[in-house]
Amino acid sequence: MVDDDNEVRSLVVTYLRQMGYSPIFEAKDGDEGFAALQLHQKEIAFVVSDWEMPRLTGIDLLAKIRSDAALSEMPFVMITSQTSIERLKVKQAIEGEVDHYLLKPFRSEDLRTKVTYVLNKAKLSIEVGQLLKTVEMHFKDGRVAEAEKVLHNILVLDPSSVRAHLGLAHAQIKLAPQKGLEKAMNYIRRAITINPQYPQAHIDLAIAFENAMSLEKAIHALKEALKYCSFSPEIHYHLGRLLLRRGRDAEGLAELNKAIELNPAFREAKDLIDAAKDKLGLK
Repeated sequence: MVDDDNEVRSLVVTYLRQMGYSPIFEAKDGDEGFAALQLHQKEIAFVVSDWEMPRLTGIDLLAKIRSDAALSEMPFVMITSQTSIERLKVKQAIEGEVDHYLLKPFRSEDLRTKVTYVLNKAKLSIEVGQLLKTVEMHFKDGRVAEAEKVLHNILVLDPSSVRAHLGLAHAQIKLAPQKGLEKAMNYIRRAITINPQYPQAHIDLAIAFENAMSLEKAIHALKEALKYCSFSPEIHYHLGRLLLRRGRDAEGLAELNKAIELNPAFREAKDLIDAAKDKLGLK
């Protein structure tokens, strides 16, 4: 429980104890909260944090958690006040991967509802993750039909699973390279609708268009993707690669250079730039 307000923090801790949660670790700001998470990681099932705090705010704490490999899946409930400004902050928090939010003032039952939700969500995420590993094994061993069955089961559990939709698109192409392409594109489009900020979905759509010999549609798909994923080096790379294929060399090289700017270790982009410059007689 992370909050600089002693009274609020004490109230939430009391509620959580009444719900049967133990141990409960307390912190007065985001820095203390992150340190407690690192120290007691195996004992902590979820985080409840205020938004406005000194030193490290709740949203900054969340960013640190999501960027830490060992803590990235930690369920997170954000507490915020019920004003028009704070409502905007709630929207930003949700986009920043807050699992749920709690508006002040709140009751014990409100907190119980939010905590139950995030824990059920985390449990589902673990279950889906395990099934996705099974899918990967099936694909690796060439058991595409088996992979497809598991992917459909995942969508029963979680209809919003982007990875399941993309997996089904992959299965369609594997099972019927020509006839399955349209079905594959439908699955990919659903994935993009669910999460337009997922770069691989846009890349898969562009590659599907490329395989269908529709390079202009593939290029358009990636340009649309940049509205949501402008900082994705992979999207810039594939856009640059396709532009080069269309003979739009200057545009293609610009996109490849942007990919390297975003990821200086992007070997494929560097190799493609070198090959394009050799072909064009450029240094």
